[in-house]
Amino acid sequence: MGIKVVKDLVHGYIYMDKEIQRCVDISYFQRLHRIKQLTCTLLFPSVNHTRYEHSLGVMKLACDFFDRLKNDFLKYGKTEKELENLKNHLQFAALLHDVGHAPFSHLGEKFLDKKDILLGIKNILNDDEIFNDTFISDSIGSSHEIMSCYAILKVFKKYLPMTIDTTFLCRMIIGNCYFSQDKWAENICINILNSKSIDVDKIDYLMRDNHMTGEIAPSLDIERLLASVSIDKNRNLCFIAKGLPAIQCVIDSRDLLYLWVYHHHISVYTEFLLGEIIHTCIVENKLYRDRFFSKEAIVDNLICDDDVYSFLRQIYIEEKNSSRSSYLKKLTAQYFERKFLKPIWKTIYEYYEFEKDWILHKYISDQNHLNNILQDSDRVKKIETAIQNKLGLERGDIFLITQHNKFYHAMNNVMLEIKIRDKKILLADLLPQKNFKKFKDISFFIFVKKEKKKEAYQSFLDEIKKLNS
Repeated sequence: MGIKVVKDLVHGYIYMDKEIQRCVDISYFQRLHRIKQLTCTLLFPSVNHTRYEHSLGVMKLACDFFDRLKNDFLKYGKTEKELENLKNHLQFAALLHDVGHAPFSHLGEKFLDKKDILLGIKNILNDDEIFNDTFISDSIGSSHEIMSCYAILKVFKKYLPMTIDTTFLCRMIIGNCYFSQDKWAENICINILNSKSIDVDKIDYLMRDNHMTGEIAPSLDIERLLASVSIDKNRNLCFIAKGLPAIQCVIDSRDLLYLWVYHHHISVYTEFLLGEIIHTCIVENKLYRDRFFSKEAIVDNLICDDDVYSFLRQIYIEEKNSSRSSYLKKLTAQYFERKFLKPIWKTIYEYYEFEKDWILHKYISDQNHLNNILQDSDRVKKIETAIQNKLGLERGDIFLITQHNKFYHAMNNVMLEIKIRDKKILLADLLPQKNFKKFKDISFFIFVKKEKKKEAYQSFLDEIKKLNS
């Protein structure tokens, strides 16, 4: 088996040696062909790319970034042999970082039992010290990242080269850096794949999602980013000053994609609907979570989007043909027949204008007061129910959907190291022309029947005024 070449629509040619091919060709990795990257296909019909091509793209970028750092690694004492070993680990971690995704990617992730997955990992490792050192606590790593670690330890380990340290792969995937300064090179690899600022995972999904949604955001200048990546005297990953234009492009692209794709009102609404259908099926014992959203379902049964979608479509048909009226019938009709409720506002910009009016007319005291309400899911549900009852609506005729905003400009503490006189500089300080904290970290939408929009809005005002009195 020689070198295999794959033509990628974002990065061009991607090369895979026989060891990479060995992992790619097994059924568990091939499963990623049937896990879509995004769930907003009802908004963007062309969005059909999967975790499979994303994983290959992240692997390519990870290797490119590592190669650009080679001279820096050598300067700080690493040998050629050590670098070959590090790159090999990074390559496999990047390739396998998303193999744990549940059906419907991040939506399905909500139904995974993270503690159960961690327990499975603990049983496989059979070493409390290694387990505790690698995973620290259940706050480290998202559910799908932890699931990827489980898959690596249970499935992929036997397909990996003998020299591969699987716990190091897990650290890279969950973004858990070593405390020891002696592990600085390993920490560089971890931050290449998974950091809180700019990493190859983010870069690939921004480039790929942007392309598939019709180039909504500016294109990323990968060559400029690569030319500016460096290791500073403290042996931390950083970017040098000439990379600022490319860095700003990453920031702007991410914010635009969140604004007009991930947090688009139709994306928010349809993803909520899909999640609510799944949740309701579980509550009504029509769907057993373990069948589709457990470590056994994913690893042993290779469950993918199609399996869950087919099941839900059957539920829709059954509900449609039923003479009874039900919440599930209403949900599935909205989703499968595109009988969408209408939003009172559509964008975060409109939302902020409404919010200003609420403060001006004393419906809420200030934005923090509203945030406290939105952080309390029980409170939000009570407001929704109160409006529903007041307007004589049925359950499923109105939804208040909170949205946690993940814009860079909703954060004021994103640390991104730029080599300007060897100082650590906050992103907000690097790009002062930007209005950081412009976007709040939480907002919400109200979806209701078109003819009830005005009444629903007034009822909402009445309810939040009660909470402010």
